[in-house]
Amino acid sequence: MNLSTYNEAKEILNNNSSENIVINNMKFQFSFIGDEYPESNEIVIAAYLEKEGMFCGQSYSSGYCFNKKNVKTYLPQKALWDYGY
Repeated sequence: MNLSTYNEAKEILNNNSSENIVINNMKFQFSFIGDEYPESNEIVIAAYLEKEGMFCGQSYSSGYCFNKKNVKTYLPQKALWDYGY
């Protein structure tokens, strides 16, 4: 993700997208979403990679948190759960 500032993250907030991709001959759905948290002056941008399975699916996610002081923090999947993703 080539975003580094709060304002850059704010510009893509409403550009949520999803597309099907193939990795090593396996089909996945790639999605990204963003949310703004005005009370803490933060924006979270999360990316998901999901694969549907016959019995259960697999998913992987990570993202970044941007604040108004332009601090960009990496959020692994566990940290995204804390934000409710």
